[in-house]
Amino acid sequence: KFIKEPIVHVQVQQPNSQKVGVLGDVKNPGVLYLEGPKTLLQALAERGLNRRKKGSGAYAAQKVHLQRKDGSVTIIDLEDLLTNGTNNVLLKNGDTVFVSDGAYVYINGKVNRAGAVPFREGMTVTDAIAEATGYAAGANLRAVYIVRGEDRILIDVKDIFQGKAPDVALENGDRLFVEESIW
Repeated sequence: KFIKEPIVHVQVQQPNSQKVGVLGDVKNPGVLYLEGPKTLLQALAERGLNRRKKGSGAYAAQKVHLQRKDGSVTIIDLEDLLTNGTNNVLLKNGDTVFVSDGAYVYINGKVNRAGAVPFREGMTVTDAIAEATGYAAGANLRAVYIVRGEDRILIDVKDIFQGKAPDVALENGDRLFVEESIW
């Protein structure tokens, strides 16, 4: 038997198909379900944003990394987002939001991926090089420099790799430069 012209009523109890990951320096990291339009600020407020202060009392320069499902990444200054609403975009299914704690070392020169590397306590020169996906062909591992304030510290990474010298601890804000070999 068939029912002619049935009337069917469907009601969604809770939509759980639209997911956004919120990770990093938030109080409650995890998956956030989009139950309608939701902005980046709303998601951060819902997950509990941690604000970090430096010794001076000013807030640390935290960044929000928004990675879209297609792999594109937008890096947003948290202070500008909170103060001016800059880049307060609508989140989409598959987005990942990562809030960094504002602590970085910077690595440049003959490495595979130059740029800012998230700093962590106990981080060493070789850790930073590994975070930059290693040194590039033509790197002079005997001439690696840490620029710390006004100081320029020469590091022989080749000796560290060979166990002839101890690895060197980095500090938040250090700049690491791997020279090019002239040979």
